[in-house]
Amino acid sequence: MILSMIEAKADKDLLTSYSRQRTLLRCPKRFEYNYVKNIRRIIDEDKFLFGSAVHEFLDAYYGSMVNAVSLSAKSFNRTHSYAIGKKAFRDYIQNNFPDTDEANEQAILAEKVIENYHDWSAKNDDFIVLGTEVEFDVDLGSGRLFRGFFDMVVQINDKIWVMEHKTANRIQTEHIERDSQVSSYIWAARKKGIPLEGVIYNTLRKAVPEKPRLLKNGTLSKARNQNVTYETYLEAIHENGMDEEDYEDILEHLKGLENPFFSREYTTRTETAIENTELDILQTEDLKHALLKANVFPRNITRDCSWDCPFAELCLLDMEGSDTEHLFIDKYRYILD
Repeated sequence: MILSMIEAKADKDLLTSYSRQRTLLRCPKRFEYNYVKNIRRIIDEDKFLFGSAVHEFLDAYYGSMVNAVSLSAKSFNRTHSYAIGKKAFRDYIQNNFPDTDEANEQAILAEKVIENYHDWSAKNDDFIVLGTEVEFDVDLGSGRLFRGFFDMVVQINDKIWVMEHKTANRIQTEHIERDSQVSSYIWAARKKGIPLEGVIYNTLRKAVPEKPRLLKNGTLSKARNQNVTYETYLEAIHENGMDEEDYEDILEHLKGLENPFFSREYTTRTETAIENTELDILQTEDLKHALLKANVFPRNITRDCSWDCPFAELCLLDMEGSDTEHLFIDKYRYILD
């Protein structure tokens, strides 16, 4: 079997990160595939393409705004920043998206989302951009390093925040108070002497505003589960020569809603939570090195494996003792140091 021929390599640089630690705690076998044997899928699944392309846009878009005095100042040329972001986005699409129907659909949707985001952000960006893709290293002692990147560091009044860009099928905020990534970022910033106030989740929904459905009776649908906004509904009324008064109820409803496509959630942590985060990070590193030393990586098999693990097929064949060579050649590759 091809997996048995791949010699596991020690983690010589003692490097760790939030993603490495989450992978280890989710499943030690997945950690072994990814970080010890250095196996990768040859082609990322199409479902990840959207987020990567949007992130590329946001990095270039806001990267061009670093140290601008005010993003709302009349002298600030946001159109220029948008052109820079759009070029980075299209270059990424050209160089990384496969020529498949699914990938093309993701590219079209992503472009509509960033166009909508550009209009929305012009009205809602109330910060100064201090940096994008800001790398950090935190010394854990004994030569160990905790490394990561802040998507963006911003200043709002006299407070410093990290802004993390997320894409999602729907806006969800319930998990943020328990998100260990937020805790690790605040801890890391404090360790580097940055008086970080907290983290802002900048979420972009994978959808764009639509106009309401025109019903067979010639009226506009008032269903509240449509991807419509006050502006798109009003536009449809005018296009169809209708009277706004006939739709006063749905217009009032839409006017009172928060934007359903973008969300910024601000979250902080207590000092005790930050101290416990450091303890969790150090204990996870101790666990990692114990597993590496023993060369033991047990599987944590759950119902989520089929969708949340890129090694699900490989792991199953390997566990059953089947030949993994053909699957490996078709879908995986081995990264050399």
